[in-house]
Amino acid sequence: MNLQPGNKFNMDNMKIYPDITIPQDLGKGSLVLVPTPISNELPLNPYSYEILNTVWNSEDVILLIEEHKAARRRWLKWGLPRDAIEKFVVYNEHNQKSDSQNLASKIKSGKTAFLISDCGLPGFCDPGKHLIRNCHSMNIPVTSLAYDNSVTLALALSGFDHEKFEFKGFLPREKSEKSQTLKHVFSSNQTCVFMDTPYRLKSLLEELDSSYPKSSFFLGADLLKPTQVTKIATARWFLSNIDELKREFIICTSPNN
Repeated sequence: MNLQPGNKFNMDNMKIYPDITIPQDLGKGSLVLVPTPISNELPLNPYSYEILNTVWNSEDVILLIEEHKAARRRWLKWGLPRDAIEKFVVYNEHNQKSDSQNLASKIKSGKTAFLISDCGLPGFCDPGKHLIRNCHSMNIPVTSLAYDNSVTLALALSGFDHEKFEFKGFLPREKSEKSQTLKHVFSSNQTCVFMDTPYRLKSLLEELDSSYPKSSFFLGADLLKPTQVTKIATARWFLSNIDELKREFIICTSPNN
């Protein structure tokens, strides 16, 4: 399987998406979260199904699952190939700390790892946080297959602690209120999440560069689009390395950064 951005999967038989284009980050050397239904009775998202069904037999693909028995049962129920089960690699709360560095090194060498928890979103109150943080520290792209909630997706993609987190919503428009909100999130002892409108991203990054130049944070911009950004860095890095600064975005801050 040639994992190259721009390749298309034909899904005419599913009558949902005529074509699926592989996102930019879904190539060799990336970690891909695979959200799955909470209910065992529901099918896998067609987008995720088609990608897994196409890439599973590539020598460059690692399939990380939480528990073998549960993963096997759901994999077969979704109609995915039985032969893929032999490639399952268990990654859960028992080995996530010990195995994350080795897995990240394999991804860095060119493997693409698909992280699948028993149900729901990997990395959000599920195993994955340690591997995600290792990937960020090694500049490995972290992305996700289809998912519909930007807040929990951003938290999962960041790898930040989120046993408790604070959602601040959209930043206040009034200058002093906005400054107070930013002061709070960058001094908080827990993870915070906030967002704003696309046309304010550039001015916000400039303000953060001026007021919090040494603080790193997670920026999720254009999530799940071919142009997405999912990275932990300073405001100066984003200003210097992102060409288009009018994007849908969400920011996560952590007391550990």
